[in-house]
Amino acid sequence: MSELPIRSVETTGEDNLALLMQIISLLPNAVHIKTSDHIWVEMNDAFATLMGYTREEMIGKTSFDVMPRDEAELAVAQDDEVLRSRGSNRNIKQLKNHKGETRWVEAQKCYFKSASGKEYVIGVLTDLTELKQREADLVEARERAQSATRARAVFLANMGSDIRDPMNRISKMARELRDSPLDHHQLDVLGKLERSGNRLFRIIDDIMDYSRIDAGLMSISNNRFNPNKLVENLAASLGPTARDKRLDLIVSIDPNLPEFVHGDRARIKQVLMNLTENALKYTSKGHVHISVGGRVLDDTATLAFTVKDSGPGIPPDKLKDVMADLLETTHVAPERRGVSGLGLSLCRRLAHLMGGRLDISSRMGKGTDIRLTLTVGLETNVVSMKPVQASIEPVARNRILIVDDIRANYDALRTQLKRLGMTAEYAANARVAARKLASAFTEGLPYSLVLVDYLMPEVDGLLFVNSIARNQNYADTEIIVLSSVNDTEVEECFTSTGLATYLCKPVHSKDLELAIKGVALRQSLKVA
Repeated sequence: MSELPIRSVETTGEDNLALLMQIISLLPNAVHIKTSDHIWVEMNDAFATLMGYTREEMIGKTSFDVMPRDEAELAVAQDDEVLRSRGSNRNIKQLKNHKGETRWVEAQKCYFKSASGKEYVIGVLTDLTELKQREADLVEARERAQSATRARAVFLANMGSDIRDPMNRISKMARELRDSPLDHHQLDVLGKLERSGNRLFRIIDDIMDYSRIDAGLMSISNNRFNPNKLVENLAASLGPTARDKRLDLIVSIDPNLPEFVHGDRARIKQVLMNLTENALKYTSKGHVHISVGGRVLDDTATLAFTVKDSGPGIPPDKLKDVMADLLETTHVAPERRGVSGLGLSLCRRLAHLMGGRLDISSRMGKGTDIRLTLTVGLETNVVSMKPVQASIEPVARNRILIVDDIRANYDALRTQLKRLGMTAEYAANARVAARKLASAFTEGLPYSLVLVDYLMPEVDGLLFVNSIARNQNYADTEIIVLSSVNDTEVEECFTSTGLATYLCKPVHSKDLELAIKGVALRQSLKVA
């Protein structure tokens, strides 16, 4: 709303009050003129209408003749201030007119002195009643919306509880079944049943959390946790899902990460769980890669958790829809619609609540990257590098080879080995690995340990391990198989060679360390 220019006026020519009256009669705003004795001498029709009188009824009267006493006293005090300062003032107030209507007005008053020396107060009133009513309506509407949102949160909480009761009973029966004698196929079916049940539990929790955020009831905690273990445990829980689809679930952790930080561990895990499950859902072949890196600055650290998949990707014109809010998302490509539903919308909101952000990039046919960036507090500046264990030291001194067609798998394993004080070389497939093994034996510096992927193009891990088992040159070479296939028959095929230890991906660093300790023990027994 534009403001009228208000200033003190003193005329220097003939008395032009009559001219001033003609001007104000044309103004849409309510305008009135009072003498220094607070008597109305002129006004336009808009002012008289606002006050609920005719112009003739008000001329020659004071505020006390037409207004309640408290309102009149305030008006006279404001007039006196203008006359004393020969300036102006402005205020917003309520007034009750002669018709009993309560109006909100902005009153602007200024000083006027005629050529004859008479002093006046000129008042300009702007009716704000409709604006105030709209503001009140908006406040009422917001309160109704907040009340409805809170009611929805309560309803969803009750609904979630109602659904959880039968789900808990199903989970209990599944646990009882697991304690029964079951064959391999039945155990496999039971595992899928348990994973589906756990997924349903998380969906229920996500719905309830989304509602809590809408209602303003979501709180963020600040507790101590190890980011390394958080990511590894998450990958371990989703490993069976990846193996069901024969996907590699890769974990890469910056070895220089702080060992302990302070933040909302549960919410960070919830975001990463949603992002990883979506990546697994929409990736039909290849891998899903979870990585975490960070940068320490004084007493805080900036952590970047990235979930990258080798799926079909998202068209550039759909990325905005994917990152839109749940209720706004209507035009996402059908093949990616699930990735933009409750899960990603909730992730974006949780990231914002934790003071972080969620970024997404994608290339058609190349996959999608989603990054959660957060600033967290530090427990100490000690990094999570572990000292080399004495039991694996002999292996650490020897040559190690990693065989995997996915370079990201090698990078992740190399980081895990680095924490154990080990270094490793790389072969992108079984044929390259065979040449490296032969060359190393000829040089008299054979590899003592080979970590090999199972599912590789052309020559898979099983064919490669069998070829090593048949070659006496590699009798002292130990093998750890890293497989995305959780199958007892496949595992027996590897272990029957007498050389191999079988681990399912994603490989927890503790499991890898135990496997290497087993290698070191067997090698020490051979020496003895």
